[in-house]
Amino acid sequence: MTLSLRTLALLQLAVILGIAAGFGFTRWQSQQPTASSRGASEVVPEVEPTVQLPPQSAEPSTGTEPPSNDRPGTLDEWLGDEPLPPSTGSGQIGGIVFLDGKPLAGLKMNASTRIPFDTDEDDDLVDRVLVGVHGAWLRKSLERSCISDEDGRFSFEGLDDDHSYIVRAPGYSLRSADPQVKGSIGPPFPNDLEFDARPLQKKNTDAANERPPWATGGVDETVLTGTVEGVEIYSLFLVDGHGPLPEPLDKGDRFISRGTSIFRKSIEPGPYTLVVKEGLHPEILGTWTVDVETGFNEFHLAVETPPGMEVVVWSSAGEPIENARFSWRIGSAGTKQTRIGQSSKREGNRYFLTAKKPVLEVLAGGSGQQALLEVNAPSQQKIEVPVNQLGTIEVSFDPVAWLDIDVIGYRGSGFESRLKFNLTTDNGEKKSSGMLDWLGTLRLGPVPPGHYQLATSKQTHRVLQRFEQIATESVHLAAGENTLSVALPILYELTLDFDDELLGKTLFFRKEGAILHSDILESTRLFTASRPLVISQLAVGEYEVRVDQISKMVRIPEQNSVFIPFEKVEINTMVIRGFITGGSAETSGLEIGDQVIAFNGATFSGMEEMNAIVTPLFSEPEVTLTIIRNGNELTLTLPLTFLMEVVPRFIER
Repeated sequence: MTLSLRTLALLQLAVILGIAAGFGFTRWQSQQPTASSRGASEVVPEVEPTVQLPPQSAEPSTGTEPPSNDRPGTLDEWLGDEPLPPSTGSGQIGGIVFLDGKPLAGLKMNASTRIPFDTDEDDDLVDRVLVGVHGAWLRKSLERSCISDEDGRFSFEGLDDDHSYIVRAPGYSLRSADPQVKGSIGPPFPNDLEFDARPLQKKNTDAANERPPWATGGVDETVLTGTVEGVEIYSLFLVDGHGPLPEPLDKGDRFISRGTSIFRKSIEPGPYTLVVKEGLHPEILGTWTVDVETGFNEFHLAVETPPGMEVVVWSSAGEPIENARFSWRIGSAGTKQTRIGQSSKREGNRYFLTAKKPVLEVLAGGSGQQALLEVNAPSQQKIEVPVNQLGTIEVSFDPVAWLDIDVIGYRGSGFESRLKFNLTTDNGEKKSSGMLDWLGTLRLGPVPPGHYQLATSKQTHRVLQRFEQIATESVHLAAGENTLSVALPILYELTLDFDDELLGKTLFFRKEGAILHSDILESTRLFTASRPLVISQLAVGEYEVRVDQISKMVRIPEQNSVFIPFEKVEINTMVIRGFITGGSAETSGLEIGDQVIAFNGATFSGMEEMNAIVTPLFSEPEVTLTIIRNGNELTLTLPLTFLMEVVPRFIER
């Protein structure tokens, strides 16, 4: 008989109260009588010794040890062994994050949601606790995290369309370039957000009570106040004296205000310099030298408005777009472009943009660079418009396609919350992806109309987010709505057996065909060699089974039971099987099929010997390879990074 969560919680509460009562009664009985214990008029307090808990072992359980007498330490553990599975919504929040006007790469970000708890004052304690625990589980299942890429772009996928999200970054304060984006985001979810990241300053506890030398306060305080006009998003700083500006300018005790039209600061009389910077970017919009006298000092700062332009935005059907976002890309052909955020004012679908200094320099000519205005809007494909001069321009988004997927037989199949679909171009570029919801439906897009490959993958590791592709098919998407019903592919089972020498060793199981480094990581599954080892839910195809240095290819469904014998494998050659797309090794002169037989002239006759040769090389910028190509031996000098950008196979030549 299975007990309900409420019954378990009540039993747990009763046990806790019973133990506490018994413990207290025992303590009371064991107390030594004091000199005044015979009379009821005085009680001598006794200092209780601190209860020392036994230290918990940090060793993971192997599953072979006898059951422990430990009891769950948290209410979560008493209420259930597993929290709610991660939500599998189809929402997506994306955009770019800047630091000092430049894309910030490698920033860890998370998207969380707030869920109100509906409890009644008449509810008992257990009901309130249950509501809190389930609310915490639900919040955890809705959370998403990501890391910004080298261009500062980030994307949260699988968001629940019934909740709004708050985007945060540990150690940073995120401020949207759009004043309308505050607090919770969506739904609908934008995919073109722009955040300015500002590192959070750690307070010096030793100087926590020290005030800046010019902050006096009190009745006879000297006050600096005024207004800033001509700019919406700005930062105002105060610098001592009339001399050159210090670096960095954004030191905490110099900051006054941001984005408000009125400022006020208590200071000491003396000479100062007021500095206005554009938002959180390093560009200075203006400086003013002021002499502050005792008492009330009022100054009005007028920032010269830079030249601007007007952009009118339409959908492909001619409908006005009133939620567009803008940014600039500056660069020349064949070079990496610089991305610059751009705020705007809006009247309907007419947007008024104030050009930034780098953009004005490009438009002035002579730099050899080009300015591209990037326009984004929810449910639209990004467009880039070349801009040669400021003025009024009209832009229309291109038609987009959506694909609604319905998986037949999904519920009850065992694949719930484990299926992912990727929509890629014929050259492998991912355009849209998502996890199926609990009903077995998914909406992909927006993407340009055209021909795509739809790949179906099943999740093989929830924590590491690893997936294995189990099916693929070609689809042609027309502009607008497209629907597709997909049947789950037939999956098979493989039984492996091993020689005694291999039992207990780590087994790498990977589907052939993965060339990209990310695909190899996703498709590789780890097991421990045991007798027998059953691997289930395998799609049709060829798989590599590797234990120690022994590698064997298995074809599914032709083979359903395979024995892996122990054999001593000697290797002396590294064969280049492929390259990570976009890596330098792809254009280094190496070719698929090249056989590397020596590093800096040193040959090897085993994996350990090869590792001993290669490991010291990581402190060197280059390495000289001896390779065999088409029966001819030749040498090639390459940056050492090539080792991280090739897909190798080790053989005995």
